[in-house]
Amino acid sequence: MAGNRSKTNSHRGQKIAAIAAFGIVLVSGAGVASLAAWTDTEWVQGGVGTDPGISTSVFRIQQNTTTGSTGWVDEPDSPGGVIAFVDASGLTPGDTAYGFVRLRTVDDSLAGTVTLNESALVGANSLYGALRYGAGIVASTAECSAAQFGVGDDGLVPFDTSLSADVAPTFSIAADASAERIVCFAVTLPAGSPSTLQGLSTTPEWYFEAESS
Repeated sequence: MAGNRSKTNSHRGQKIAAIAAFGIVLVSGAGVASLAAWTDTEWVQGGVGTDPGISTSVFRIQQNTTTGSTGWVDEPDSPGGVIAFVDASGLTPGDTAYGFVRLRTVDDSLAGTVTLNESALVGANSLYGALRYGAGIVASTAECSAAQFGVGDDGLVPFDTSLSADVAPTFSIAADASAERIVCFAVTLPAGSPSTLQGLSTTPEWYFEAESS
């Protein structure tokens, strides 16, 4: 009887050991399963519609002092482009010379406003102080003439204004390269100017400041 009881206890101990070992495996397996979870990632990027990329806008104007379709340039620094005044090389008292500059925005530019600033003093002499001018926006370069100036133009600077007068008229400019603005200048040597102005030369400069809207 003692031998059978010993065998029974031995088998029971083996079962308990086996169950204990199996339990250890289960616990260990549960721990591994909790560490091996599924993972995934998602990335996004900024853009416009379905196109990636966020960008800035553009605002830029150009000038053209010719009547042609070419000749558009950027002149951000002095002295800039040359306005071809008609008959400005031999003024006598009472004469007025006319010249224009065409302005436009570049392709893909925003619209904006443009300010015409007073002339800079280049060639400081008595002729500069004697000259008078006016400026306005005209519909075509052909209208920048004695016959058309001041007739239906959008006046910017009144006629007979001193070159050094503190003026700052503004006008709009469209976000359309084909919708140019033509600024016509009229420069006059007033009647009754003294003979001491004979043979003198001066170079007035104007500059335009543009801002997007």
